[in-house]
Amino acid sequence: MKIRILISLALLTALTSGGFYVLATEGEGYQEQREQQAKPQGQQGEPASAGAHDEVHMSETQRQRLQLRVVRAERGRAEALLSLPANVVFDADRIAKIGPRMRAKVIRVIKDLGEKVARREAVALMDSVALGKAKARYLTTRARLETERANYVREKKLATQQITSEAALLEAKARYREAQAALNAATEELRLHGLSREAIQAIEAGGKMPLSRHVLTSPIAGVVQLRDVTPGHRPSAPKKRPSTWSTPLGCGS
Repeated sequence: MKIRILISLALLTALTSGGFYVLATEGEGYQEQREQQAKPQGQQGEPASAGAHDEVHMSETQRQRLQLRVVRAERGRAEALLSLPANVVFDADRIAKIGPRMRAKVIRVIKDLGEKVARREAVALMDSVALGKAKARYLTTRARLETERANYVREKKLATQQITSEAALLEAKARYREAQAALNAATEELRLHGLSREAIQAIEAGGKMPLSRHVLTSPIAGVVQLRDVTPGHRPSAPKKRPSTWSTPLGCGS
């Protein structure tokens, strides 16, 4: 089922693959450029003085170069009209698409119409069986690494005292490195699901939130403009066309 949410944004742009948010922003430096263009200029490029912000001053040389002349405005009407076709589209450089990278179900939509969304603020709560299994594998490999590390440290200590054999030490070292590789693989699997390193390190078993839960956050700030997603919906798989939340450019606060 396709899901669409329209959000207008005003700050940073981010772009990730395959999600059901499409976010747009004016871009960094755009507001500053508009303010600079709006500032009046005095003669020889100097800023106009206070109180003259609605006037444009030009030297005689500048008027001659531009072939400008001042005349009294007369009454009249426009006889010629120009009509041209146009399309209003998003600026592709200011669009961000975010969403779960795994098959998931919407548990709760946190942000509704008209609500402001801050950068990295939660917008939806998802539930994914695949993510829960990946987190469980991560916890298992992490516990195994701790065990193998302790065993390797113990064998090293016994080897210095010539109590254990070199073969036992090498075997403990091999198991320790194997556990390290398994943990690295489990970590990368979670990163493929969209989790940050900080979120991965914070995973704990037996917490208030099930391992299958995933909080979807916004990479940029904005205001929710349209929502037609409800709890229980399952966004389409990444191999298919993703459902979207969209935003028009330049409508953010």
